Amino acid sequence: LAIENLNKSIELDDTEYENFNHLAEAYIEIQKWKKAIEAAKKSADMKKSSKINGTAYYYWALAELKNSKGQKAGKTRALNLFEKAKLDKNWRKVAEQNIHEIKNPK
Repeated sequence: LAIENLNKSIELDDTEYENFNHLAEAYIEIQKWKKAIEAAKKSADMKKSSKINGTAYYYWALAELKNSKGQKAGKTRALNLFEKAKLDKNWRKVAEQNIHEIKNPK
């Protein structure tokens, strides 16, 4: 239902990047990694101001990591995206934690 409502909101106004962030989060919740990547990428591409869209980069990184199923290329993409998310002070700590976990697997 949340995804349906978000898609309706986007149909009415596809210029609000936050709707795409929420959509990416909703797709992550139901493990639709490719759809989450699409939504987060769209949000990141839309936000062209001096303040980085850490939310989009964080969700994009999570979805890339899960979608890659541990493959090196996916981990590398996720690391690069977590580095971008880290530039947003709201996402710095959690992005750094994810970077550490990828670089130092248990």
